Amino acid sequence: MKTTEWKRLVRASLSSTASHAFRGRLCYATPLLYVVRGVSGSSRDADIILIDKVVMPLFIPTDFIYGATRVKNNQSSFIYPEVDDVGQIIRQAWSDLGDETASLENMLVTGQNDTRATVAERAAYAALLLSQPHLASEVIQRSLAEKRDDLRPFVLESLRRMRIVGEELARDDLLGARRILDHWTSASRAHLGLSASE
Repeated sequence: MKTTEWKRLVRASLSSTASHAFRGRLCYATPLLYVVRGVSGSSRDADIILIDKVVMPLFIPTDFIYGATRVKNNQSSFIYPEVDDVGQIIRQAWSDLGDETASLENMLVTGQNDTRATVAERAAYAALLLSQPHLASEVIQRSLAEKRDDLRPFVLESLRRMRIVGEELARDDLLGARRILDHWTSASRAHLGLSASE
């Protein structure tokens, strides 16, 4: 399936009230604030579509899309346009994305006690954006105090960023901490070629 066909299918499937924009095959919800939420379709075979739901924080600097979960139809990842109601599958996947607040709450709940630096980082910043700076600081401090065997570059970078935000929170500079997240969010949006609005 060509990108133009995928876009046409998604546009026809989503109601006119579902505000969205495209970046290649990714259709994402707008306005775009701190979390990319969308659906993406791919196919190597004209008879099959693979659809992914994407929920990805922009407040952790990135230049690639990640955080995709494959949509299943009747326990299968393969969606057959000739047989399956592709429009309904897209609408359901879009509905399942929820809103930005729900995405942030999920990041916080699933990551606040996680020992992996990257997951804890995501949870801490979600807490900050949900107006829970004390919890954000607690998650950061716990993660920074964790003894680590995993010292791969992306883990060290995650720890470095948490130190920066943690220092702002330790000074009770919530505005400074939010400005940092806003800067990283803007940079990620620019690197990814995503528009904040339709």
